Amino acid sequence: MRSAFFLSLLTTLLYVIHGTLLGPSDDEAYYWVLSHQWNLGFAYHPPLIVWLIGLSREVFGIFLPENHSFILRMPAFICIFLIFYYSLRFVSEAPDRKLKNLKWSWITILSFVGLSSAIWMVVPDLPLFVGFVMAFYHCHRWLRKQDSGDLIGLWFGIVIALMSKFSAVLIPLSAVLSVFILGKTNSKSNKASFLFIVVLGCFAGLLPTLLWNLQNDFGPILYQLQGRHSGGAFQFSRWISFWAVQTLLLGPPMMFFLFQTLKRRRHSKTNRKLTEYAILWSIPALIVFGIQPFFSPFKLHWIFIAFYPIVLELAVLVAKNQAPSYVRSQWVYGLTLGLVFLISCHYPLQSNLMSVFQKSVNPKWDVTNDLYGWEGLPKRVPKKMKVIGSRYQTASQAAFALGDVNRVGLLPLQEKEMKDWVDLDVTGSRGPGWSKLTEKVIYVADHRYTMGPQFKSQTCRRLKDLVHNRGQFKAREVMLWECR
Repeated sequence: MRSAFFLSLLTTLLYVIHGTLLGPSDDEAYYWVLSHQWNLGFAYHPPLIVWLIGLSREVFGIFLPENHSFILRMPAFICIFLIFYYSLRFVSEAPDRKLKNLKWSWITILSFVGLSSAIWMVVPDLPLFVGFVMAFYHCHRWLRKQDSGDLIGLWFGIVIALMSKFSAVLIPLSAVLSVFILGKTNSKSNKASFLFIVVLGCFAGLLPTLLWNLQNDFGPILYQLQGRHSGGAFQFSRWISFWAVQTLLLGPPMMFFLFQTLKRRRHSKTNRKLTEYAILWSIPALIVFGIQPFFSPFKLHWIFIAFYPIVLELAVLVAKNQAPSYVRSQWVYGLTLGLVFLISCHYPLQSNLMSVFQKSVNPKWDVTNDLYGWEGLPKRVPKKMKVIGSRYQTASQAAFALGDVNRVGLLPLQEKEMKDWVDLDVTGSRGPGWSKLTEKVIYVADHRYTMGPQFKSQTCRRLKDLVHNRGQFKAREVMLWECR
């Protein structure tokens, strides 16, 4: 337990240093904007990550500006500690463990480059992962010991996950499957108690979201079921590209281990239960997110929750000194690629590499540029003047840079977004179409979202662009208009 604690603390401290030095991504700035409202839900996600950022602002805003990166990412730092602590606790309690030091299992987890390179960003997937690992750990422990404390831990894990993302509904499914398929020695009364806790956790975790949806015509849920995947069509090439990218993010050796695990070819009888348990927690998400790219666009990180049980299984085999020899290749691959990405967040490695092959480097192709360029906005916007963006990305970044959500708005708005943004009262209506301005504002766009202002009967004057360079390369170009 002591090794798990100190390795988790070391990991967290390294990410604290890294994350505090960087500006927000678009989504992080968006959740920061939402954190100024204590609602039961929001247009696109359950409320937990927003609540955590709001709590961080309330606590640490006494000492630092509320738009400081440390305050923004404090929930992420806490989640990092909990993810690694529960993961290493799971490894440390594995039977027949031969290696007393958990460092090689820790390195195995870090070698999951898709997770380790982005775990410091404060997005809903982080508390989802916390809830997942808590439920995974306590469910496995309960199968062996039937301790009531593990039922409480399982309940908290389910609640945390369901209050983070809608995809967390797969977690209680895996927990129930595990107990009823693998828990053959458990009594019916114990299984009934387990099922009761799972149902209770689902109720508590879904209650805020259900109440919010009842008040808002089920807009967020309908968006997840319909809007997010609208316009999709069957594309085999998209599915192939999805798995090619996932192989890079998981690591080719780890992907090979995943397929070996699913085939159950390489495991001795002593590890059979571990393999079956990992599969039961992996398969539901693997089916949903592994097939989904056939039919609609995908986000790269959605499927990570399906990979993680397999990563933990390999970490356990490392601790038992039973891991396949190619695990060393996974360590080298994952740590190298992860370190390169983290360094590129501070130094434009990607832009430098692209400049070898092309004369002009498009800043869009270096994803780490998204963390830079808005910090100069306060010097370009007159005090008290209100700012408008037509995309949540630009409006959120502007609000975070100015440190004031009451001066920045998103226009035009869809019906489900109305409660997420402050009404600046600068137009005749807030949407869904463009309206006439009633007072002078600054309109912002950038090199990614270039659409200019479309206010009715507008008079807009283009101002000098705000350009941010990283070394010799352009990283951000913020376009500004004065409209009246």
